[in-house]
Amino acid sequence: MGRDVQKTFDPAWALFDMINDPGEKQNVIEAHPEIAARLKDAYDAWFTDVSSTRGFPAPRILVGTDHENPVILTRQDWRGPQAGWAKNNRGYWDIDVARCRRV
Repeated sequence: MGRDVQKTFDPAWALFDMINDPGEKQNVIEAHPEIAARLKDAYDAWFTDVSSTRGFPAPRILVGTDHENPVILTRQDWRGPQAGWAKNNRGYWDIDVARCRRV
């Protein structure tokens, strides 16, 4: 899924001065293109590294415990060949139910 997301997801990059602008109000990416390029290169290298280790199945999501109640599932947790971030993508969640509660 990670490689497909990279092909279809085109984020708007931003750079903020976290010391002087902790609220991230002013994007300074145009004033510091060399810093932005260095950070993007580091991000791309990290993403390539973590994507290369995805030769194992993703863990199932545990629902029905007191630790997280309610459980919120998002597209980020989706599985399947059509899972992704685009509007028409479809996926499913692999879950294990620890305890059912009858309503």
